[in-house]
Amino acid sequence: MLVSKNFGDIVTFMRASVGWSYSPAGVLVPSAANGPRLDYDPTTQLARGLLLEEQRTNLIRNNSMAGATAGTPGTLPTNWFVNSAGTAWSVVGVGIEGGIPYIDIRFQGVPSAGTIQIGPENYSALAAATGQTWSLSAFVRVAAGSLTNIGSFRLNLDESTSGGAFVFSNTSAAFPLAAVQLAMGRPSYSPTLSGGATVGSIAPQLRLGVTVGSAIDVTLRVGAPQIEQGAFATAPILTSAAQVTRVPDSAVIADLSKIGFNAAEGTFYAEVEAPNSSIATAKGIVSIDDGTENNRLTLTKEINGRLGFASVIGGAGSVILASVANMPVGPVKVAAAYKAGDFAMCMGGAAPVISAAGVLPAGLNAMRLGVRSNGGAINGWLRNVRYIPRRITNAELQALTT
Repeated sequence: MLVSKNFGDIVTFMRASVGWSYSPAGVLVPSAANGPRLDYDPTTQLARGLLLEEQRTNLIRNNSMAGATAGTPGTLPTNWFVNSAGTAWSVVGVGIEGGIPYIDIRFQGVPSAGTIQIGPENYSALAAATGQTWSLSAFVRVAAGSLTNIGSFRLNLDESTSGGAFVFSNTSAAFPLAAVQLAMGRPSYSPTLSGGATVGSIAPQLRLGVTVGSAIDVTLRVGAPQIEQGAFATAPILTSAAQVTRVPDSAVIADLSKIGFNAAEGTFYAEVEAPNSSIATAKGIVSIDDGTENNRLTLTKEINGRLGFASVIGGAGSVILASVANMPVGPVKVAAAYKAGDFAMCMGGAAPVISAAGVLPAGLNAMRLGVRSNGGAINGWLRNVRYIPRRITNAELQALTT
C-alpha cells in the first residue's frame, strides 16, 4: 500500500545556524536553525529546490548597514570607508530591497583621480594568508543619476600585512551596472592571494573607474557585501556587528526502512543543480553509508566536475564510475543503479556508464541528501530525489534522466 509522508516524516534536517534563501516572492528571508531552505530564483521566482551548502563565514562584520545615517555627507556604516577621488560623497539613505539591506551612496563632482573606492572593512581588520582563495560578492545597482564619465565597476581585494601595509592588489574584470532590482546584480570575484609571506590581511572594495576632470553624478545602491574563504560565493550571510558563520546543511534519512532500502540492489535518482566547481573533495548528491566514508554507495559531483558513482568497502573503491562529460552549470537529471557485478550511472539522458565488476558494502544504515558523511555538500539545489528498491535496466536509467 502506498503511503504519503511529509519531508519531515522521513528526513532529519540539521544546520545549527540561521541560513538565508529566497522566498517564492523573490525576497531574501532567514530560515531558523535546523530549518530547510527551499530556495527560489529571485528574478524568475521559480523554485530552485532544497539549498544545501558547506560551512562559510562572512568576515565583513557589518553588511546590514548598522550605524549609517543619511546626510551631507552623513555617516557610513560602522567599519566602512569611502575614497571619493575628489568628488563629494553623501549617504542618501539606507533601507531594505527584496529582503537585502542596502545603502545608497551618491558621488557628485569632478574626479581628481581615476578610482572611487567603497570599502566595507578597514585595512588590517580581516586576517588572511597567501595561497588562500577568497570570494568577494555584493549586490549593487544604480539607484539614481547616470554612468556618464564612469568607465567601469570592479571588485577589488587588496592584500596587506597584518598591520595594514599594502602588499598586492587583486582586481576583477569589469561588471555591468544597471538600474534593475537589487537581487539581479550580485557580481562575485574569487582571487587566490599571491602576495607572499608578508600577507596577513585583506581589504575588500567596490571600485568605480572614472574619467579624471569630467563631472559625474551617480548614486550606487550597495547591498550585503560578503567576503568568505572559498573558490565561489555562497548564499548571503547577513551581519551587523561581528563576523557570522553559517554551518553546513545536513539532510539525513536515519531509518532506511522508511524508503524500503534494498541492500542487494537499487537505484538512485536526483534532479540536481550544482553550479560550482568541487574543491578538494567530491560533493555528495545522494549517499547511503554506515556513518563513515569507509562503507558507502555514493553519487557525487567529482573534483573534476564530472558525475561519479562509487561503491566503497573498507575505505577502498570496489566500483568507481565517472561520466564522460562534466556536470552542467544548470539543473540536470542523474541516476545510478547498483547490484553485485552490475553497476550503471547516467546523466542527462546520455548513454549509461557501466561496470560488470564490484561488490556491495555491508552495514549501510543512513541516506544523506546533497551531502556526504564527511560534510561535502553539493553547494547547490536538490529538486527531486527518488530511491527505487530494484536495479532498473540501463534503458530505463537513460529514459529516467532524459
